[in-house]
Amino acid sequence: LYWIVISPPNLPPTISLRGGSGWERGTGPGVHRQVLMTTLGFCLGYYIKRYSNYYYAERDRELFSYIKHHPEDFVEKGTLVGNAF
Repeated sequence: LYWIVISPPNLPPTISLRGGSGWERGTGPGVHRQVLMTTLGFCLGYYIKRYSNYYYAERDRELFSYIKHHPEDFVEKGTLVGNAF
C-alpha cells in the first residue's frame, strides 16, 4: 500500500493588531462581557420597573383621593343595556 500525503495549501497568516494569530484567544474572553451586560440590564430593568410602579401608585393614590373628595364630579349614569350604539 502506498499512502499519498496531501499537504494543505499554504495559507497566509491571519493578521491581528494585538499580535498572535487570533487562534490563541479561544471562546472565553467574550463571556465576561456578556455576564456584565446581562447583570447591568437586569439591574437597570429592576430599578426602572421599581420607579414606574412607584410613579403609577402615587398617581393612582392622588386620583382616587380626588374622586373620594369630589363625588359630585363622578356621578354614575344609568348603564347602557339596550342603547349601546
